[in-house]
Amino acid sequence: MRIAIFSEVYWPMVSGVGVTLLRLVNALEKRGHSLRIYTANYALPEGTADRPEVHRSTSVPFFLYPDIQWAFPRARDIEDDLAAFQPDVVHVATEFAMGLAGLKAAERLGIPVISSAHTDYQKYAYRYGVPWVLDIGWIYGRWFYNRTAKVLCPSRLYEEYLHTRGILHTGVWTRGVDPEEFNPAFRSESYRQSFGVGPDDLLVTYIGRLAKEKDLGRLLDAWRSMGNRKGNAQLVLVGKGPLGDDLERHPMA
Repeated sequence: MRIAIFSEVYWPMVSGVGVTLLRLVNALEKRGHSLRIYTANYALPEGTADRPEVHRSTSVPFFLYPDIQWAFPRARDIEDDLAAFQPDVVHVATEFAMGLAGLKAAERLGIPVISSAHTDYQKYAYRYGVPWVLDIGWIYGRWFYNRTAKVLCPSRLYEEYLHTRGILHTGVWTRGVDPEEFNPAFRSESYRQSFGVGPDDLLVTYIGRLAKEKDLGRLLDAWRSMGNRKGNAQLVLVGKGPLGDDLERHPMA
């Protein structure tokens, strides 16, 4: 198949959506499918060329979350490139400018469209102090999702949440763990020792975005409340994000 994906986030931006889509692309290409990714313009690692499947649109940092680029896709440019690629299906993975551009271009070209829902916007809205946007946002969300043939959800729980919002044509697109990448063979004693963790001590690791929506305050409060009961256990936060500098300034013990 020939598959076009539209998303505000993709490599080299590291996020749950970006990593999921990159793994999806790699897995589909290994199976012989052809991919074209329409996304925002992120700075590439120094000395690194862009991935061949990518088409980028001009963008600026999103004011609420500067790590994410808000794209300004040119409709004619997108439609011309999509027509040249001739996809069998369009997958819109985000609901904003890139997703909307993909939806409209696919409708004009008569290409089937599916969508995927990745983000708990209710949690984001409350964490960033803008809960008032939810009702307005879901008016748009229902309009957007109802123009696609199927909405893929990461879990049954999130699928049930979409049902409460009036989005019923859903399916579950589960995630998995790659045992070739996540394997006890990669255990590193030198890495553990760098945090003062002995062979029999516990190392608790958070890996993800360092951002408000991850509720890291709850994790840190729980960790501190354990006091001396932690023994020699250490907590390590691995990742980047808006809270990175603040977390480095405040010890977790």
